[in-house]
Amino acid sequence: DRKQYCFSEWRHALYIINSTNVRVSDIAVSHSGGDGIYVGGSSSNIDIRRVDCRNHYRQGISITSARNLVIADSRFTTTKGTPPQCGIDFEPNKPADRLSDCLVENCEFYGNASSGMLFHLTQLDETSEPISINIKNCRSFDNAANALTMTIGANGKLKPVKGVILIDGCRFAGKKSRAMVINGISRETASVAVKDTRFDARGAQSSGILINNN
Repeated sequence: DRKQYCFSEWRHALYIINSTNVRVSDIAVSHSGGDGIYVGGSSSNIDIRRVDCRNHYRQGISITSARNLVIADSRFTTTKGTPPQCGIDFEPNKPADRLSDCLVENCEFYGNASSGMLFHLTQLDETSEPISINIKNCRSFDNAANALTMTIGANGKLKPVKGVILIDGCRFAGKKSRAMVINGISRETASVAVKDTRFDARGAQSSGILINNN
């Protein structure tokens, strides 16, 4: 009964905050009022495997802060409702948050109402712990927006975070949108390394890949 529902985008199905040594595996999570899974705070040693997150209102999975994080053999699909509406979103809230030793491996992101994968790192700065994220053997396709969207720099307000994002052995395809967009990247920011990855731009209405240092 929708009349009984009090709107909130924070009704996550699984909320992991300030936690250590957590393993989640072999579950299906669907139709939450927020994110399928949320990981944040001082969380570390988080292991998420063989999880199927679908039809969530805000995000398939959000990572605002984590150290030693593994997300493997999972799917994050058909997110729709309120922005960002992505399969996965790495989006720290403040400079003290961290994204270190994070691995996303053998995962799929498709059918989401925005990007399949989103990295919004503008809240981190030179005081933040350098980021280290490895996206390995993943596929992002058939999303309403870009297969992969990154915003790294801090919009000129702060000196940006350092570190490396490695994309290795992945497949990205746009659907009337770009296969990859990287904003705010320069010699002063964290770097993005791409290895053995295929970008399918046949669905793009403009350039298949956009790299913008503004």
